[in-house]
Amino acid sequence: MTELQWTVGKNSLKKALALLMTACIFAMTIVMDVGAAGPGKETEKGNEQKQEQAKGQENAQSPEDGKTPGEGKPITVREIELNKKELNLTEGSTGILIATIIPGYATYQKVRWESDGRVARVKELDDKTAIVTAMSQGTTTIRATINGKEASCTVNVVKAREIAAKSISLSRTSLELKAGGKENLTVRMEPSNATIQNVEWKSSDPAVVAVEDSKRSTIAITAMTKGEATITATVGTMAVSCKVTVGEAVAVQSIRFDKTSLALQTGDKDTLTAAIAPSDAAIQEVEWKSSAPAVAAIQDSGAKMATIQAMGKGEAVITAAAGGKTATCKVKVTSTASITLKTKSASIQAGKTVTIGIAAKNPQQDLVTFTSSDKSIATVSDGGVVKGIKEGSVTITVKTESGAQAAFRVKVVKAATAVLVKRSQTLEVGKTTKIQIDAAASTSSSIKACSSSAPKVASVDNKGVVTAKKSGRATITVTMQDGAKAQFSVTVKKKAPTASVKLVKSKGKVKVGKKMTIKIGKTVPAKDKIKKCVSNKTKVATVNNKGVVTGKKPGKAVITVTMKSGATAKFTVTVKKK
Repeated sequence: MTELQWTVGKNSLKKALALLMTACIFAMTIVMDVGAAGPGKETEKGNEQKQEQAKGQENAQSPEDGKTPGEGKPITVREIELNKKELNLTEGSTGILIATIIPGYATYQKVRWESDGRVARVKELDDKTAIVTAMSQGTTTIRATINGKEASCTVNVVKAREIAAKSISLSRTSLELKAGGKENLTVRMEPSNATIQNVEWKSSDPAVVAVEDSKRSTIAITAMTKGEATITATVGTMAVSCKVTVGEAVAVQSIRFDKTSLALQTGDKDTLTAAIAPSDAAIQEVEWKSSAPAVAAIQDSGAKMATIQAMGKGEAVITAAAGGKTATCKVKVTSTASITLKTKSASIQAGKTVTIGIAAKNPQQDLVTFTSSDKSIATVSDGGVVKGIKEGSVTITVKTESGAQAAFRVKVVKAATAVLVKRSQTLEVGKTTKIQIDAAASTSSSIKACSSSAPKVASVDNKGVVTAKKSGRATITVTMQDGAKAQFSVTVKKKAPTASVKLVKSKGKVKVGKKMTIKIGKTVPAKDKIKKCVSNKTKVATVNNKGVVTGKKPGKAVITVTMKSGATAKFTVTVKKK
């Protein structure tokens, strides 16, 4: 083979491979568009198979905690991942995003998808799969969320190269539906990679068959009532049609749940699935209702499936209704919630506070509320701080959001009082005094602690004994066992000098009938005066309080001189004959 022949052959092979890849992409686009437009009977069956496969994969995994999936409390989602972090699409093309939930045995498995809808639209195919359709040139982000966890994919959309369609056809040229039934119609084109824009869809009788308001190549049609209508799809100057014959709607004969009763604990979740018979009934969506949402609430309800959340202890009935038929499931919710207080009661004075301590609670993350049975006696804050208002008894109810509760009883008594026998005193340096409590006027007679505002002036011990240190003033604060307080003022003065008296003469002589005067010499204090004088032998000599001694008969007598300061001195007098 020559080099030229090899080159030509190689180019032909490349062209053949390119044509084959284009045909595969077109076929995938048609299938994806069908799923995006709304599931028909075949699509529903395929989704059911996917869900069964997903369930098998999840059950094949081993829970990290060693429990069987679904056993015990709900297993929360830790993470969500997408099969692609970036999609590059042309306008009108599609891509598939598949979410992986970690752990695979998590209780909740339904993913929510979000997009801006302008650059790219996203439509759910099943709980974990979605189809992304490129709408217009630009960049956007598709977000997948579940139980607060999020994963995202960046979608880049570029303009599609315009390829004109030479001919078009419809996926169906005739249809027979029952009133209320739905079906998808798809425009096919030649060549297969032609660019379809602005497909115009029209129903000859919208009252019989309604068409989806869309310019896409695939749309959903809905049979409204008995009759005939023609659906026409127009692309440019080309048009194709499908004749639709609508028969009487198939009535719902019965609804049944996959479970007739549920036993849950607060915080648990479970799912209910409703089956409508016959399978081709016109109505295929049910309305969900709970008789007691505070006990069992309906969350994330779909056409035939809903998640039941156990909210609080009690019983509730879940009802699904469609076409005048109903199915019921009785839900009984028990509570494992509990709360234990550190203490169950307290006694406080009016104006004082006490904090309610929680020893344990289940679940630990539960919020706690506090309620006073009588706010005029005692109030309670959101943090459990109780404040006494006036005398009386009150019950504080401590309750968790899961329904557990406990009672904390509070007795409010009069504010404590402390009255002192003496409120102030003057002391000399070095002297002491003891603070006395007036027991009759106080609520407590027992001292807890004492403190001085100026310990260098006057110190105090916890028994109330005050010691004068140096000149100045100090305030002693007395705290009683019941919290009452009183104040004692102390004035400390310098220590007074020791009083003394010195006589000019300590002895003297006087004749009987004569007089003499005792003379005072130096005194401390300096201006001290005589208070009294006393003779130990008044028959020998008498003395008046001015120190005048009178001789009575021969002999000796001792005169004691007492000053006003308390100082004393002795004077010995000798009485002689005339």
